[in-house]
Amino acid sequence: MTFSVTLEFGSDGSCLAWVHELPGCFVRGASRGDVEAKLPGAIRDFLRWLRKLGEAPGGSGDIDVVVVEEVKSIVETSEDSEALISADREPLTASDWEKVERWLGRSRQDLLVALSALSAEELEFRPKASSRTLRQEVIHIALVELMYAAWTFDLRSQAGLQDLLDWTRSTSLARMRSLAENDHGSVTHAEWAGAPRPEEWTARKAARRLIWHELLHLPALAEAAGEQEDWTS
Repeated sequence: MTFSVTLEFGSDGSCLAWVHELPGCFVRGASRGDVEAKLPGAIRDFLRWLRKLGEAPGGSGDIDVVVVEEVKSIVETSEDSEALISADREPLTASDWEKVERWLGRSRQDLLVALSALSAEELEFRPKASSRTLRQEVIHIALVELMYAAWTFDLRSQAGLQDLLDWTRSTSLARMRSLAENDHGSVTHAEWAGAPRPEEWTARKAARRLIWHELLHLPALAEAAGEQEDWTS
């Protein structure tokens, strides 16, 4: 089995390999040699995971890796990656997405199984060399999922910004409407970067803050458009 790979190099000499035929399959290492040594095993592990979906070829034949591209970016931490690799420039087709969506379904299933096995105390565990607890890790996964989807909007155009606003509004309205049908005044907690302590939230607070935040920032845009309103009257 032959797989094409892009190598992404960081300014610190670290290397990140992306396997084109297996979206999401990657290897990170301190050097090119480190990554190239790890690639066959990482691909086998990914194929073994895919077999749970019945989608990976069987057998244990040799893994051939062909480096088709080398790019430079910032990959100095365990999560940094900024490269737009050549494979990314191809249009995402319906069949492409159907495959990725199935894989996402499996990864989410695996994540939920792991989450269900953790106690409240275990969720506060901070793995060695990690800046986040396991609970914070789950929150990070969820919020970055929304962020990645948001970055597909053209944020440099008026039409793209309007599309983003439509998307975020539909997402928040769906959540708030669901709460309005089943809310019991439950208190939740959110941790903002740099905040002195977790912030308490309820559905009513979210409703109040949603309209407040929009009206807070609207005057600057309205003034620039020549449509300034006195929101305090």
